[in-house]
Parts: sequence; C-alpha cells; structure tokens
Amino acid sequence: MYERITPSETALWRTITGGQSATTARPDGSSLHRQEAQPQDERGAALVLMSLCLAMVLVATMLLAAVGERTVARARAQSAADASSLAGVSDGRSAAAELATNNGARLVSFEEGDNEVSVVVEFDGVRAAASAERRLALDPGE
Repeated sequence: MYERITPSETALWRTITGGQSATTARPDGSSLHRQEAQPQDERGAALVLMSLCLAMVLVATMLLAAVGERTVARARAQSAADASSLAGVSDGRSAAAELATNNGARLVSFEEGDNEVSVVVEFDGVRAAASAERRLALDPGE
C-alpha cells in the first residue's frame, strides 16, 4: 500500500536526502517508493446529493398535500354543520340530516332545545359542531 505524502513533504525529503526519492522500507528489506497524493475521484457525488434533495422535496410535497387535504375537510365539515344547524332549527332533525347528506357529511348528533338546535356532523373523518337559535322575526315597521 502506498503512503500519501504532500508535495511539501516531498520537497523537504529531497532537501534532507540531497535529491533522493522518498522510500519506505519493508520488513523483507526491499523498499517501496512513496508517491505524491492523488486527488480522489468524486464523480457521481452530485448525483447522490441531487437524489437526496429530490427525496426531501417529494416528502415535503406529500406533507403539504396531506395538510391541505385535512384543512379542506375541516372547512367542508364546518360548512355542513352550519347548514345543518340552520335547517334543523327551522325544520327539525330530518331536514338537518338531509342537508348534511347533501353536503357529503353524516349527521352524528342532533340536540334540540326550546329555541336552539346543536348538531355535530362528520365529513371525511373530521367532526364539526354548530348551533343555531330560533328568533322571532320583527316587523320592519316596528
């Protein structure tokens, strides 16, 4: 195996030995000439780095898509809950269930009080709650 030496070590050795080349003695008495350090082959390093960067970009894109999908599901669930509660306060449980189904959601619970309705709907695994209150309409002339 060749030993690596720097150009400055080679120059120092030649100064000390009077211009002779650097050698390393082997146990059997023969000598091995020392060679100057050669640059390592770095071909393909950019391909590895680009592959890692591409993998990181793909993972980040998948995470962003999942977060976006979940955000849309949460918004649609809340819209279905709001609409169901308004339908429920005016027309009862069957209207709330029908409106939830029309919005792609499922009515999970329906609670009716004196003048208030509370509903919980589920859309794509996301639950949302809403309530609506029945109020008397006032005559605009009053």
